[in-house]
Amino acid sequence: MAKQMRQLGVTSRLFGGEMVKTPNFLVLAGSAADGSVASLAGLPLAQMPGGGAFAEKYRVRFNEEVQVYAPFAYDGAMTLIEAMKRADSSDPAKVLPVLAKIERAGVTSARIAYDDRGDLREGTITVYEVTGGGWQVLEAVGP
Repeated sequence: MAKQMRQLGVTSRLFGGEMVKTPNFLVLAGSAADGSVASLAGLPLAQMPGGGAFAEKYRVRFNEEVQVYAPFAYDGAMTLIEAMKRADSSDPAKVLPVLAKIERAGVTSARIAYDDRGDLREGTITVYEVTGGGWQVLEAVGP
């Protein structure tokens, strides 16, 4: 779409959500990506409390750079596992009440905790812009 916008003479920026902020977008859009903006839940990997250590372990294990949602999937799995341990069960009826009240440190946040609707209490959104062929942080909004 970024290429098509340029081909049609559209000079406005392309704004997108999480699925735009990928290395593949940069490859497919080429120089037409410059100026594009995307938002992504959470802090940039380098700013996550456990981001550096996670990235190193990920590279060693998978021989590639961290995928966009990998730290969040890891935290989600580890939080669920912790809730199952605390509930001493894998029965959803026993685990879900524990999960709703859990507070723990993770890769993505120093405090993973949920509100009464099940949303993260301290969620962050980061806005990125493509500059010089790469994603750059514009601003992180949140606690």
